Formats: sequence, C-alpha cells, structure tokens
Amino acid sequence: MSEAVRTLSPQFIESAEEFAERYPILWPHLTGLRVTSAAYLPLIAQARPIGAIGLLFDDRHGFSVEDRNVLIALGSSIAQSLQRAMLYEQEMDLASGLQQAMLPRTIPSVPGCDVAVRYRAAGIGGMHARTSAATGTTSSRCPAAGWAP
Repeated sequence: MSEAVRTLSPQFIESAEEFAERYPILWPHLTGLRVTSAAYLPLIAQARPIGAIGLLFDDRHGFSVEDRNVLIALGSSIAQSLQRAMLYEQEMDLASGLQQAMLPRTIPSVPGCDVAVRYRAAGIGGMHARTSAATGTTSSRCPAAGWAP
C-alpha cells in the first residue's frame, strides 16, 4: 500500500505468485486469506495523497482494463468524499472557535437583577445569516426595574 501512496499510482497484483514475489515479507501473513489478487489504490485529492485503500480478492486472477478503470474511479470518489468530510470538519471547528471567541469573558453584574446567559453553538448552516442569530440567547430578570422574561 505504501508503494501506491509513494508513487501516486495504483498497484495491481495479478496473482498469488506475483504477490509472494513482490512482497515476500508480507506474503506469509496473508496466505490464510487465500488471496489470489489485490489492488492498492492511492487516495489523491488536489494532487496530494490523503490515504490509500487495499482490496484483496480470493476469487479472481488479474484485472481487465475495465476493472482497473472502475477501481481507479472508485479510489477517486473515495478520496473526494474524504476530502469533503475533512473540509467540513475544519469549517465546523473554525465556526465553533469563532463563536466561542465572540462570547463575553464575564457576565455583567446588575444590582437587584439575576442575569443568565446561555450559549448554543450554531449547527449545520450556522454560518449563514438566517441561522447565525440562533448562536446564543440571553435571559434576564430584574424585579427592581419591573421587568421579567
């Protein structure tokens, strides 16, 4: 698998004999799986490797051009999905950090009043104007001033 990531190209192993020849140290650990062929695909997003996937087969020998194309397309789709998930997570972390940074450090003290503040992080779509107002709520009760929630 490391070879696929290092070279940024898929590695197809057509037979058990080829597997044993190319990877003599690894092969003894796989003999119980009855591997007859394998495909190792680099997961590449924006021209950078973000991982790899290995597929071991016990019921086939070799890969046709069509098989190879399907497996390469599968690797591309997986890489794109992983990259989108990572970008989404980064955006959520950034949004949460920004929202936390905007919170006041202390709650103001008002004589004769109880002040309560609740923070609710915005969820999906929280960075849009229509939902950004829902990031926090404040409730106050001040009998001395004659107002309550």
